[in-house]
Parts: sequence; C-alpha cells; structure tokens
Amino acid sequence: QARPTAASAAAAAHGGGGGKTGAGETKGTMSGEEKAPTPPAAPLLLPERPPEGIDLLKGVEAADATNDHRQQILEPRKQFCRRLFQALTSGPYAKSISMRCSYMAFEAQYGYAKAEEVGKGFLKADQMNLRLWNAYAQLQKLYSKYKEGCRIYKKALIMAPELSKKCQRDAPLLFWSFAEIQLFDLRKPAAAARIVVEAPFFKFEKASFKKLKKPVKPTAFIKAQKAFLKLIGDPPSSRPTILQSKWDNTDYDPRTYNIWSVAVSKSEERSHRYIEVSPGASLAVCFAWMEYFRGGLEEGMAVFKQHVFSRVVVAHQEVKNGRGGRAGPPPLNTNIIVKGSFQHEWLEMACVRMIRFHEVMNPTPPRVLRDALSSALTSFPTNAYLLNTFIRREGEQGHMTTRLRRHFDSALDDKGGAKEISPILWLYAIVWELPRPGARHRIINLFEKALRGNSRCTVAIWRLYMRYLLHIGHLDSAKSAYYRAFHQCAWSKTLWLDGLCLLQNMANREEDALLLTEKEFKDIVNLMVEKELRNHVALQGDRDEKQDISL
Repeated sequence: QARPTAASAAAAAHGGGGGKTGAGETKGTMSGEEKAPTPPAAPLLLPERPPEGIDLLKGVEAADATNDHRQQILEPRKQFCRRLFQALTSGPYAKSISMRCSYMAFEAQYGYAKAEEVGKGFLKADQMNLRLWNAYAQLQKLYSKYKEGCRIYKKALIMAPELSKKCQRDAPLLFWSFAEIQLFDLRKPAAAARIVVEAPFFKFEKASFKKLKKPVKPTAFIKAQKAFLKLIGDPPSSRPTILQSKWDNTDYDPRTYNIWSVAVSKSEERSHRYIEVSPGASLAVCFAWMEYFRGGLEEGMAVFKQHVFSRVVVAHQEVKNGRGGRAGPPPLNTNIIVKGSFQHEWLEMACVRMIRFHEVMNPTPPRVLRDALSSALTSFPTNAYLLNTFIRREGEQGHMTTRLRRHFDSALDDKGGAKEISPILWLYAIVWELPRPGARHRIINLFEKALRGNSRCTVAIWRLYMRYLLHIGHLDSAKSAYYRAFHQCAWSKTLWLDGLCLLQNMANREEDALLLTEKEFKDIVNLMVEKELRNHVALQGDRDEKQDISL
C-alpha cells in the first residue's frame, strides 16, 4: 500500500481519493446500463490515517477556497500580509535571515513565480549571504526543480572560498543541503558521498563537480575524517580544540570558531539574524553520512552518539562563574547543544532519517529505529516527522498496536492536570484510531479527555469530534458537541459555520428531518451577529434551497 503524502492525506481526510466515504454512498453499478441512484453523500470527511504534518482539517479550507466569496475575502488578507512582509524586510528586519526566508515561504504558498522574484531580490541585495542562497535553492526543491536547485548550490559553493571568512561560516549547511537533494531526491548516493567528503574543507572546486559520479577513494575518506575531527572537536567533557577556543589561538578562523553556536555574536543572537542550525550541526550530519558511506550504519550512528548527542545539556543547567558567585547560563561561545532547542530537534530527525534510509537498502533490526525514535520522542513528543515514522513502524503492523497505544497512553497522561498536553498529540492519537475496528469507545474517550483539558479551545479537535459523531450515527451527541464547541471557541468563525453546514445538511434517514430546526438555525445566526462574526452572504434555514454558507 502506497504511503500517503501530506497532500494526499489531507485529501483523504476530507473525501479525496482513498478516504472513508460518507454514510449512504454506494459503489458500482446495477446489472443494466442505468446506474443506481446515489443519495447525496453527507458532508462527513474523516482521516484514514495520520498525514505527514498536522493539517488534519486542511481539506475543508481547500474545498471552500473554490468559492468565489471566500476568494474575495482571502485576497485582501493575502495582500495585507504581503505588504507587511515588504515593510519588515525593507525596514527594521532588513538583515533578518528568518524574516526574509519567511517572506519567501509565504509567497511559495501561492505560486512559484512571485516567490522566485522575491528570492532573487534578496540575493541581489545580499549576494554574500550563503543562508539566502540555501533558502533560494530550497525553493527550487519545493517545486521539484532539482536540477535548478543543484545548479544554485554549485554556484554558491564555487563562490564560497572568495567570500570573507565570516561569510564562509555557513558553507556546511549548503554542503549538507546539496548532498540531501542528491541522496533523497535524485537517488545518487555516490554524488552525495563526494559532496560530504568536501564539506570539512569549506570549498568545492569546479573540478570536483566532474567527479560526482565517481566513487570516493579510501584516501579521501581518511583525509576528510581527520578534517572533520579537527573541526568538530571532542565531546565537551574534554579540552576544546584550538579551532573552538579563541584564547588558545590568536590567529583563529571565524569560520570554525564557536562552530556549535547558531549565532556569530550576541548582537546577532538578539536581532535574530540567523537560522537556528549551527555550522557544527551541519558538519556533524555531513560527518555522520561520510562515515555511513565509508563503514555502514554503525559508523554513522557512532558519530551521532560520540560527537553530537554527548554535547546535549538541559537549558537550565548553569555554569559556575569560578568565583563562588551566582551561577549563570552557558556562555555564547560554549560548544554544547541545548536540549529541546531547534538545533537538537533537527539533529534527532537527521539521525532517524539515516536509519530509515538504511532500512530501505539493507535488512535492519527493528529495535535500531525503535530506540532512536523513543529517545527522540522523549525530547520532542509533538514532532510531526517523528510521530509519523513511529506510527508507520508500529501502527501499520497489526501485532504492534499495543506498543503504540501504550506510548500514547503514557504521553497523554496529564498527571492529574499537572502536565499540559499539546493538542497535536491528541490529534495524532485520535486520527490513528479512527480507521481501526472496535475502537469507538476508545476514540470517544480520547476526544472527551482532550476537551476536558487545555485542548478544549482547540478548534480542530471540536470539528473532528463533530464529524466523528455524525459518522457513527450519534446525531444528538453531535448537536450537543456543536453547542459545547462554540461556547468554548466563540471566537472561531470557521467552527460556527462548519457546524452549521454539517448539522443543516446531515439528514436523519429515519425521519428525514434536519438536525437543526429553522428556529434553532436562526438563533445561532443571531448569536453570531451578537459575537460580531460577520457573514458575507445570507444564511437561511430553508432546506429546499441550496445554501451557500461559506465565508
């Protein structure tokens, strides 16, 4: 069975190919040429399995987007966001990497041409910024323009040695991103091996591109291994290397000094002119993959254990000032990785990806991936990639469902209200159970537990709950859930209209009556007006007319 992409999963979640059909939908034809009359399917759309991300109800918005009224409203909002980004990236956040990348990502949602125009404008104004070169190449990757993305990486890496030492500091990220395209998208491991071998030298000459298809010589692996060890250094428990210690080397290289820090200086850290993945993290991933290509999975995993995860410390762990005074946070120039940081999460995901890549090519004991996932989910229980990997490994094998349920039961235990549970965890636990036979009581129990806790103001859970109750035929409970929902989330216009649409159009098959009477319908609409939730089209309760209750 093919694994769903994020788009296909969202489509399956709301009636797109492969999802659960609404009650009463018939398949096939009669014995003659005439087709059996098909009653209109209820607007009931449930996910079949967890999607790649957390867009569990994205299909509803995608379906509504075809409506002209909704488009007329969304366009001014899009223009407002665009003007806001333009003002920020040309004003106070002109040097912010994250802001400029966010602007590119925003435009990429609506089309390639505008996003490309924005990216080229940023590069024209800041050609020496390798982070922007990487973001522009990732835009090409997003639209499956892999050859164009590789061309951009080649151009940037050839240019890198000519830049200042401070600008060269971000070269490792480009090396890994370039290798990632070759490895996962183009399926060229030999080319990826050639790229990561060149990473510790911070340059990639034109002659090297001609050798991408050729295997790497053993002597090149040994030379690169020594360079990696010199750059990354030993674990923090030992003495830092010269390249990591400014006071041990008066002629230090800015490319490698403080290589595990996400920011070059405190001023850069305060102004957020960086992306939270340090050159050391990118180099470590390149080093792990080089060892994987040289010696296999065990060698690659050894790099993560000895040189990456040994540096992880908790954020509140303090460093003594040496004078008996009050302890303070770790200094900026420390060579550690803060536990729970974005950099730590990125490295955990990189480790899991290596194991999954190896499993496709070689037989691997299940415990290898299971142990890596358990460790990663302990620190990042709501990470979408880790959760999907864990569910596919344990949940799609029938005899492993008990282990997965135990994991969710443990992760969703709020310790009597003392622990806040993320709505993402509730959504994944619920959606995984939806297609499983005999899980009705467990699913309702999960919904009720989620809505009794801090997730009671999560609109997505309420919308999914109403759909599930209608799906199993609990019509009165669905109506009751709708009233509970808009009392908890009275600010959500989407929730009000979604519930009206479901309850108005879901017919009772025995009595052929509406769940909402005309008076109840009008009372809800009047209540929306009191809450200042404006309706841009008329909402009427007449069942005989086709109603349009979109935004």
